[in-house]
Amino acid sequence: MKKIAFIAAMMLMVFGMASCGGSDNGGSDGGDSQSYKNFIGVWGVEKLEYWEYNIDYAGNPIAASYEKTGEFTYDVNDPGYGIQLVYNSDKTGEYRDFAIDSIWFKWNEELQDYDVFLVHPDGGFDSVIYCPDTTLVNQYTYLYDADDKDLYMNMDYLRTFKMHIVELTDNTFISENRYQQDQATHTEKLERFFMRKVGPAPKSVAKGGQSRHNRVPHLSQELFH
Repeated sequence: MKKIAFIAAMMLMVFGMASCGGSDNGGSDGGDSQSYKNFIGVWGVEKLEYWEYNIDYAGNPIAASYEKTGEFTYDVNDPGYGIQLVYNSDKTGEYRDFAIDSIWFKWNEELQDYDVFLVHPDGGFDSVIYCPDTTLVNQYTYLYDADDKDLYMNMDYLRTFKMHIVELTDNTFISENRYQQDQATHTEKLERFFMRKVGPAPKSVAKGGQSRHNRVPHLSQELFH
Protein backbone atom coordinates (compact mmCIF):
# COMPACT_ATOMS: atom_id res chain seq x y z
CA MET A 1 0.00 0.00 0.00
CA LYS A 2 1.29 3.40 -0.92
CA LYS A 3 2.06 5.70 1.99
CA ILE A 4 1.02 9.33 2.37
CA ALA A 5 2.52 11.36 5.04
CA PHE A 6 2.60 16.47 6.09
CA ILE A 7 3.16 16.69 5.35
CA ALA A 8 0.96 16.80 5.88
CA ALA A 9 1.27 17.05 7.87
CA MET A 10 1.85 17.52 6.64
CA MET A 11 1.57 18.11 7.81
CA LEU A 12 -0.38 17.93 10.20
CA MET A 13 -0.84 16.07 12.42
CA VAL A 14 -5.07 17.57 15.74
CA PHE A 15 -1.98 19.02 13.66
CA GLY A 16 -5.33 19.06 17.72
CA MET A 17 -2.21 17.76 16.24
CA ALA A 18 0.14 16.33 18.73
CA SER A 19 3.22 18.34 17.99
CA CYS A 20 1.79 21.43 16.42
CA GLY A 21 1.26 25.00 17.48
CA GLY A 22 -2.17 25.86 18.81
CA SER A 23 -2.40 29.48 17.81
CA ASP A 24 -4.42 30.64 14.81
CA ASN A 25 -1.49 32.65 13.57
CA GLY A 26 0.84 29.68 13.71
CA GLY A 27 3.67 31.88 14.87
CA SER A 28 5.31 34.95 13.35
CA ASP A 29 8.34 35.51 11.18
CA GLY A 30 11.16 35.76 13.70
CA GLY A 31 14.67 37.02 13.07
CA ASP A 32 15.20 38.04 9.44
CA SER A 33 11.75 38.97 8.09
CA GLN A 34 12.85 37.91 4.60
CA SER A 35 14.04 34.44 5.62
CA TYR A 36 10.80 32.82 4.43
CA LYS A 37 12.00 33.50 0.88
CA ASN A 38 14.42 30.58 1.20
CA PHE A 39 11.41 28.27 0.84
CA ILE A 40 9.76 29.88 -2.21
CA GLY A 41 9.38 27.25 -4.90
CA VAL A 42 8.13 23.71 -5.45
CA TRP A 43 9.64 21.03 -3.21
CA GLY A 44 9.32 17.28 -3.66
CA VAL A 45 9.46 14.71 -0.88
CA GLU A 46 12.44 12.39 -1.42
CA LYS A 47 12.02 10.33 1.73
CA LEU A 48 9.92 10.02 4.87
CA GLU A 49 11.28 8.38 8.00
CA TYR A 50 9.32 7.34 11.06
CA TRP A 51 10.96 6.80 14.45
CA GLU A 52 9.86 5.87 17.95
CA TYR A 53 11.91 6.42 21.10
CA ASN A 54 11.72 6.69 24.86
CA ILE A 55 11.55 9.98 26.71
CA ASP A 56 12.75 10.79 30.20
CA TYR A 57 10.53 12.27 32.91
CA ALA A 58 11.22 15.78 31.61
CA GLY A 59 9.97 14.77 28.15
CA ASN A 60 13.42 14.73 26.53
CA PRO A 61 14.29 11.99 23.99
CA ILE A 62 16.68 9.26 25.14
CA ALA A 63 19.20 9.02 22.30
CA ALA A 64 20.03 5.33 22.73
CA SER A 65 16.37 4.33 22.42
CA TYR A 66 15.68 5.52 18.84
CA GLU A 67 14.14 2.82 16.65
CA LYS A 68 13.16 3.32 13.01
CA THR A 69 9.60 2.08 12.42
CA GLY A 70 9.14 2.97 8.77
CA GLU A 71 10.70 4.53 5.68
CA PHE A 72 9.15 5.57 2.37
CA THR A 73 11.02 6.90 -0.67
CA TYR A 74 9.75 8.88 -3.65
CA ASP A 75 11.13 10.01 -6.99
CA VAL A 76 10.68 13.79 -7.13
CA ASN A 77 10.65 13.58 -10.95
CA ASP A 78 7.81 11.04 -11.09
CA PRO A 79 4.53 12.94 -11.68
CA GLY A 80 2.47 9.83 -10.97
CA TYR A 81 3.71 8.96 -7.51
CA GLY A 82 4.95 11.60 -5.13
CA ILE A 83 4.26 14.41 -2.68
CA GLN A 84 4.98 18.11 -3.25
CA LEU A 85 4.87 21.26 -1.13
CA VAL A 86 4.53 24.58 -2.93
CA TYR A 87 5.56 27.85 -1.25
CA ASN A 88 4.49 31.00 -3.10
CA SER A 89 6.03 34.43 -2.66
CA ASP A 90 2.78 35.78 -1.11
CA LYS A 91 3.07 33.22 1.73
CA THR A 92 0.36 30.96 0.35
CA GLY A 93 1.01 27.40 -0.69
CA GLU A 94 -0.30 23.97 -1.68
CA TYR A 95 0.17 20.45 -0.45
CA ARG A 96 -0.02 18.09 -3.45
CA ASP A 97 -0.21 14.33 -3.13
CA PHE A 98 0.02 12.26 -6.31
CA ALA A 99 0.24 8.94 -4.46
CA ILE A 100 -3.37 8.48 -3.37
CA ASP A 101 -4.84 4.98 -3.78
CA SER A 102 -7.84 5.24 -1.49
CA ILE A 103 -9.44 7.48 1.13
CA TRP A 104 -10.97 5.99 4.29
CA PHE A 105 -13.66 7.64 6.42
CA LYS A 106 -14.22 6.96 10.12
CA TRP A 107 -16.78 8.68 12.35
CA ASN A 108 -15.28 10.76 15.17
CA GLU A 109 -17.75 10.93 18.06
CA GLU A 110 -15.88 13.72 19.81
CA LEU A 111 -15.82 16.02 16.78
CA GLN A 112 -19.14 14.75 15.38
CA ASP A 113 -17.52 14.62 11.97
CA TYR A 114 -15.66 12.14 9.81
CA ASP A 115 -11.92 11.75 10.08
CA VAL A 116 -10.34 11.14 6.70
CA PHE A 117 -7.36 8.78 6.41
CA LEU A 118 -5.00 8.32 3.50
CA VAL A 119 -3.70 5.03 4.92
CA HIS A 120 -5.81 2.18 6.28
CA PRO A 121 -6.83 3.31 9.81
CA ASP A 122 -6.29 1.13 12.84
CA GLY A 123 -9.51 -0.09 14.40
CA GLY A 124 -11.57 -0.20 11.23
CA PHE A 125 -13.43 2.39 9.17
CA ASP A 126 -16.98 3.29 8.09
CA SER A 127 -16.49 3.74 4.36
CA VAL A 128 -13.81 3.96 1.68
CA ILE A 129 -13.45 5.64 -1.69
CA TYR A 130 -11.10 3.97 -4.15
CA CYS A 131 -9.33 6.66 -6.13
CA PRO A 132 -6.20 5.57 -8.02
CA ASP A 133 -4.40 8.22 -10.09
CA THR A 134 -5.94 11.03 -8.03
CA THR A 135 -4.15 14.19 -6.96
CA LEU A 136 -5.07 15.54 -3.53
CA VAL A 137 -4.56 19.29 -3.09
CA ASN A 138 -4.83 21.22 0.17
CA GLN A 139 -4.08 24.91 0.40
CA TYR A 140 -2.40 26.80 3.21
CA THR A 141 -0.72 30.01 4.27
CA TYR A 142 2.72 29.78 5.83
CA LEU A 143 5.04 31.64 8.17
CA TYR A 144 8.66 30.98 9.06
CA ASP A 145 10.14 31.70 12.49
CA ALA A 146 13.85 31.99 11.73
CA ASP A 147 14.78 32.23 15.41
CA ASP A 148 13.23 28.86 16.27
CA LYS A 149 13.63 27.43 12.74
CA ASP A 150 9.95 26.50 12.65
CA LEU A 151 7.92 26.59 9.44
CA TYR A 152 4.18 26.89 10.15
CA MET A 153 1.58 25.92 7.58
CA ASN A 154 -2.00 26.97 8.36
CA MET A 155 -4.04 24.45 6.36
CA ASP A 156 -7.37 25.41 4.80
CA TYR A 157 -9.20 22.86 6.95
CA LEU A 158 -8.33 24.91 10.06
CA ARG A 159 -5.31 22.97 11.33
CA THR A 160 -1.76 24.20 11.74
CA PHE A 161 1.23 22.06 10.86
CA LYS A 162 4.67 22.86 12.24
CA MET A 163 7.81 21.64 10.50
CA HIS A 164 10.98 22.07 12.52
CA ILE A 165 13.81 22.72 10.04
CA VAL A 166 16.97 20.86 11.03
CA GLU A 167 18.89 21.42 7.78
CA LEU A 168 18.42 23.91 4.94
CA THR A 169 20.39 24.48 1.72
CA ASP A 170 19.48 26.19 -1.55
CA ASN A 171 18.00 23.00 -2.96
CA THR A 172 17.25 20.73 0.01
CA PHE A 173 15.83 20.81 3.50
CA ILE A 174 15.15 18.31 6.26
CA SER A 175 12.37 18.84 8.77
CA GLU A 176 11.09 16.96 11.78
CA ASN A 177 7.73 16.59 13.44
CA ARG A 178 7.50 15.09 16.92
CA TYR A 179 4.06 13.74 17.78
CA GLN A 180 2.03 11.31 19.88
CA GLN A 181 3.90 11.64 23.13
CA ASP A 182 2.65 8.98 25.54
CA GLN A 183 3.35 9.79 29.18
CA ALA A 184 2.13 6.37 30.31
CA THR A 185 4.70 4.45 28.27
CA HIS A 186 7.26 7.29 28.13
CA THR A 187 7.46 7.11 24.33
CA GLU A 188 7.19 9.61 21.51
CA LYS A 189 7.15 9.40 17.71
CA LEU A 190 9.10 11.35 15.12
CA GLU A 191 8.42 11.97 11.44
CA ARG A 192 11.30 13.25 9.32
CA PHE A 193 10.89 14.82 5.87
CA PHE A 194 13.69 14.94 3.30
CA MET A 195 12.80 17.56 0.68
CA ARG A 196 14.37 18.59 -2.64
CA LYS A 197 13.57 21.69 -4.68
CA VAL A 198 12.16 20.72 -8.06
CA GLY A 199 11.22 24.09 -9.53
CA PRO A 200 10.18 27.72 -9.01
CA ALA A 201 6.85 28.66 -7.50
CA PRO A 202 4.08 28.69 -10.12
CA LYS A 203 2.63 31.93 -11.34
CA SER A 204 -0.51 33.09 -9.57
CA VAL A 205 -3.80 31.78 -10.96
CA ALA A 206 -6.43 34.41 -11.75
CA LYS A 207 -9.27 34.60 -9.24
CA GLY A 208 -12.22 32.48 -10.19
CA GLY A 209 -10.08 29.93 -11.98
CA GLN A 210 -10.94 26.31 -11.39
CA SER A 211 -8.39 23.81 -10.13
CA ARG A 212 -8.17 20.57 -12.06
CA HIS A 213 -7.42 18.67 -8.85
CA ASN A 214 -9.79 16.86 -6.56
CA ARG A 215 -9.88 18.41 -3.10
CA VAL A 216 -10.76 17.01 0.31
CA PRO A 217 -12.12 19.77 2.59
CA HIS A 218 -11.31 18.13 5.92
CA LEU A 219 -8.51 15.75 6.87
CA SER A 220 -7.41 14.33 10.18
CA GLN A 221 -3.90 14.32 11.54
CA GLU A 222 -3.16 11.37 9.26
CA LEU A 223 -2.39 13.79 6.44
CA PHE A 224 1.26 13.81 7.34
CA HIS A 225 1.74 10.64 9.38
